[in-house]
Amino acid sequence: MKRLLVYGVILLQIVIISGIAWQDTLIDEYGQSIQLLQDQQDPLKYNSLFEFGSMRMEYEINTIPHEKWDISEEIHYQEVIHVLLEENENGYYEVIKAANDKVEPSSDQIVLQAKYNYTDSITDNHRVQYGFEEIHGEVDEYQHLDSGKQWVVTVKVAPWNQNKVVAIENKE
Repeated sequence: MKRLLVYGVILLQIVIISGIAWQDTLIDEYGQSIQLLQDQQDPLKYNSLFEFGSMRMEYEINTIPHEKWDISEEIHYQEVIHVLLEENENGYYEVIKAANDKVEPSSDQIVLQAKYNYTDSITDNHRVQYGFEEIHGEVDEYQHLDSGKQWVVTVKVAPWNQNKVVAIENKE
């Protein structure tokens, strides 16, 4: 009986490790590509590109205007919300609405889970984080980026809410 339990635990470990190893490939295969614009409010923030193999990227969708905020009750820091995005005429995704409950997207929309950060008391805008703001890579991988230009970031979003940044380019 103990031997069967040991074999079962080993098999379970193999399945979990294989799932982790295939996760990146599964996101590429089943994920939907969306293009996001870098938030241009503080261009000096991005001058030291990939100094230590990573950088923090803020997107326009990190700021949600109050008129698109469909949450009436008080929300706490790091609470999960659902943000409905839609592709605009230029091919970039923008916020349509943020809600507490899961939102059903149409064919040209996508829902991302985000964590609430804070509400700016001056502008009444809400700040959220999606989990793909921290970008890791090799220093020479992003040398083509111009810190004086706005960047277009392509993100793959899997149906099970995992995502990854697949490309960053200068906006033309």
